[in-house]
Amino acid sequence: MGCCTGGASSASGRQIAPAPQPKLRDGTLYIVTASSDSTARIWNVETGECADAIRGHDGKVLSCSRSPVGNLFVTTGLDKTAKVWSEEGECLQTLTGHTSYVTCCSFSPDGMTVVTGSGDAELRLWDVQTGACLKTLKGHEQIVTSCAFSPDGSKIVTASKDRKVRIWSVVGGNTVKTLKESHAESHTVTGCSFSPDGTRIALTTWTERNNCKLYDAVTGNRVLTLTGHTDVALSCVFSSSGLQIATTSSDRTCRVWNASTGECISTLEGHADAVGSCAFSSDTAHICTVSRDMTAKVWDWRKKEPVCVRTLVGHTGALNSCAFLLMASAKVPLSPGARGGFAIEPGPAAEWTPVKRDVFRTSSFAWYPSV
Repeated sequence: MGCCTGGASSASGRQIAPAPQPKLRDGTLYIVTASSDSTARIWNVETGECADAIRGHDGKVLSCSRSPVGNLFVTTGLDKTAKVWSEEGECLQTLTGHTSYVTCCSFSPDGMTVVTGSGDAELRLWDVQTGACLKTLKGHEQIVTSCAFSPDGSKIVTASKDRKVRIWSVVGGNTVKTLKESHAESHTVTGCSFSPDGTRIALTTWTERNNCKLYDAVTGNRVLTLTGHTDVALSCVFSSSGLQIATTSSDRTCRVWNASTGECISTLEGHADAVGSCAFSSDTAHICTVSRDMTAKVWDWRKKEPVCVRTLVGHTGALNSCAFLLMASAKVPLSPGARGGFAIEPGPAAEWTPVKRDVFRTSSFAWYPSV
């Protein structure tokens, strides 16, 4: 995004531009953030510097999600589109078809499919390589606020302003279960997330109780309620081990909970406005939170007194979503694909291994009334 000055000279005296340097370094941990200032930014966690500002959406960027395979990520926007990006900030696909703003997104475990939810009350499944819409899932009656694939990729859980939580079959495109509780006391189900083993689903709901609830993914029965936030709970995500759950809230905090007992084990305080979304690093050592205060913060939450190790400043609008990126030397090859797309060669890394798989866990976008 910057411009180069200087460089070597040829024998004729003409200036030779230096060879372009990669924006992102192998082995370095980065974070991508989505903002209402119409950009996504990639941040170097070690230095706190912005490595790249991604521009392409016409309006607010509402959510982002990182592929479990390689370093692709997807963003969604107020402009009714989703976009697939390379780690270098190149737009590989623009996914068009929704008739309202696109609120949330999630990659399938093999990285080949993206699901998006929208203000049009629909979900769409997209082929990452070609940009083609594979299926449209209809059933919700109002805004889809959050979506997530199951760890084996066979199901999708979704939340909506219609107070319903649906579990969908990816193959059939139909609803296979609606959670038994009616959520009649809630105004909106704001967030949802599968546990890494696929046995539980966490939900956050817009209620006077400001809580997070855990359900059995098979029976649909509630198994645990996490209570402690003092304002609306906006999003939730399991750690990669499944031992912890992180939730965000309009009370300006992120809380980390014991997923077995429901005990609050850490409260991350420091933002000046609502915390809309959060993400665990793959080793669970750090959590990134993003806020309407236009900052992202990286936390070492495991200490007795949680420490904010980085505050990422540069956006000029509210931050809506975040995801960790790790630049690895062994990147997934991309090659030209059909219909002007590109091809992913997944290999062994794309196989689902529930015990050994080490992924970054990210809460989906939490819907705000001001969208």
